[in-house]
Amino acid sequence: MKFTKKNPLRFLSRLASSTSTYKELPSIINLTIVKWDGNEFEVQVGRNATVAKVKKAIEDVVADKQVRWPFVWGYLWLVYKDYKLIDDKDRIRNIPIHDRSKLSFVRHRLPGAACILEDRGPGRKRIF
Repeated sequence: MKFTKKNPLRFLSRLASSTSTYKELPSIINLTIVKWDGNEFEVQVGRNATVAKVKKAIEDVVADKQVRWPFVWGYLWLVYKDYKLIDDKDRIRNIPIHDRSKLSFVRHRLPGAACILEDRGPGRKRIF
């Protein structure tokens, strides 16, 4: 009798393709965005999308020329449950966001609040 080493990945791929309960994850997910006034709208993004792409999808859906998006993103965070979507480079697949998840806006800065940083030079201050 001759024993051969079988490739476990080949076995798993055959098992997955032959099993009827196996379901492929969708490549596009729908996210529900809850606005400040309680209204909701949906955006579609890829499962591998970054936070920046989610923000861009929101901007495209709202499509209001009078909204200044840098101002909005400067004062509001997108939040999913306890996860703040702060870094634009983060991928949403690394956060437990799934299809039909609800994201909301949370204020992280008060309007008009300034952060004053002392420069090393005498009498020089930067206000952000």
